[in-house]
Amino acid sequence: MAKPKATYLVPRLAQLFIYRVTCCSLGQRQLTTGYKQNISALIQNRTTKNNYFLSSGEICIKRTISDKKCQTADKVRSTTTQAKEYLYKMGFDTKRIEDKRPTTLKGNLNHIQSNIQFFRNFNLDDKAIQSVVLRQPGLLSVSLDHLHDHVNLLQKYNLTFEQIGQVMNRAPKFFSVPIETIQGNVRYAEKLQVTKKKIGVILLHYPTTFSRKIDGIELVCTQILDILKTHVKMDVDLSRKMLRSMLMTCPKVFVRSPGEIFRNIEFLESLGFTQKALYTMVRFCPETMRVYPHYIQTKFDFVQKLFNLNHKDTVTLITRYPKFINFQPKILQLKADNIQSVGFTLQQIRDQPRVFSFSISTFNRRYKALSEAGYEFKTLRLLTLSEGRIEDEVRRLTCTEINKFENSSEE
Repeated sequence: MAKPKATYLVPRLAQLFIYRVTCCSLGQRQLTTGYKQNISALIQNRTTKNNYFLSSGEICIKRTISDKKCQTADKVRSTTTQAKEYLYKMGFDTKRIEDKRPTTLKGNLNHIQSNIQFFRNFNLDDKAIQSVVLRQPGLLSVSLDHLHDHVNLLQKYNLTFEQIGQVMNRAPKFFSVPIETIQGNVRYAEKLQVTKKKIGVILLHYPTTFSRKIDGIELVCTQILDILKTHVKMDVDLSRKMLRSMLMTCPKVFVRSPGEIFRNIEFLESLGFTQKALYTMVRFCPETMRVYPHYIQTKFDFVQKLFNLNHKDTVTLITRYPKFINFQPKILQLKADNIQSVGFTLQQIRDQPRVFSFSISTFNRRYKALSEAGYEFKTLRLLTLSEGRIEDEVRRLTCTEINKFENSSEE
C-alpha cells in the first residue's frame, strides 16, 4: 500500500519550521536557540522503520537520557582522576594498575584510602603495599568486611599481625579469594586431623594451598586414594594418616590438579613402583606428586649409576629411602664423596641410605665426635640416628675410657 504524500512533506516542513523559530515548546520542555541544531539532527536522523519521524516527546526523553549519561561519565572520569592522582603521589604505577584491572581506579577514593590504611596496620610500608596492589589490584576495591574475614581466619590459627603482613606480601591473591573457599579447605584439613598449629604454619608459608580452588584439597586427596586403592588395601585410618602426612610435609602437592596427580602416579608405576612401593613413595616422598616426571627420571637414573644397580634394585633402594627424589644429583654426589673420604664404601652407604638426610657439616661433626670418643665404625647406622643417641654413645665411650684410665692408674 502506498504511503500518503503528506508523509514525505514532513521533513521539509520541519526544517522550514526549525530555522524560523527561536523558541519552541516540545512536550513539557522549553527549547531555546541553543538546541536548534540538535533538534534538527534528531528530526532528520532518528526515524522509525516505517520512515516516520520521532515525536517531540520522544526527542525530549532521548535528550534527557543523553544528559544523564554525560553526567555519569563526567562523574566517573572525575572519580578516576582523583584516584589516579592520589595513588600516583604515593608512588603507585597507575598505568600498570589500570592496564591490569581498569575498574580499580573507578572506585570511591575514600574506599581506596581506607584499604591502603588497612594494609598499613600490618606493618607494611608504602613500597610493600605498592607491590601487593600491583600484583593484585582488586584489593583496592574489595570491601573492608571481606578483608577482615580473612584476617580473622588467620588470627584464629594464631598468626600475629606481623605474620599476617607476611602472608599479604607473599600471596596477595589469598585476600581476594572468597572466604568460603578458604574455610572449606581448612575444614577438610581439620577432618584429616591436621593440628591447629600445623594449619597455622601452612597458612603462613603456603597460603595458596587453601585458596587455589573450591574443595581443592579434597579433590586431590580423592584422586590419590582412587588410584592407590587399586594397588594397596587401605582402611579409613590408614588413608587419613597418609593424607595428613602428605599435607603436613608437602602442602604444595595440593595446588596441583587431579590430572597432574594422575600423570605422576602413572609415571611412578611405569618405573616399577607398584603396590606397597607406590604407597611408600606417595606417603614418604609426596614431592613425586608435584614435580614433573622427567625430574623423577633424572634422580632415578643418578641413583642407579651412583651405586651401579640394575633397574629392579634401584626401585628397591629408592623405596627404602624415597627422599632420594628430593635431592639434586650434584648434592647427592658431594655427600657420597664426603662419606667415602672418611673410609666408608658405596656398599655401606647403600645399606644406610638415610645418611643422605644430613648435611655434610652435620655428618662431619657427628663422625668426629664419635671417632674422638673411640667408637669403632663397622656400619653407618649410628650416624643416621638422633642427636640424643649419638650424645649418649659419646658419653658412654668417654666414661668407659675414664674408668680404664682410673683402673690402670690404681694398678
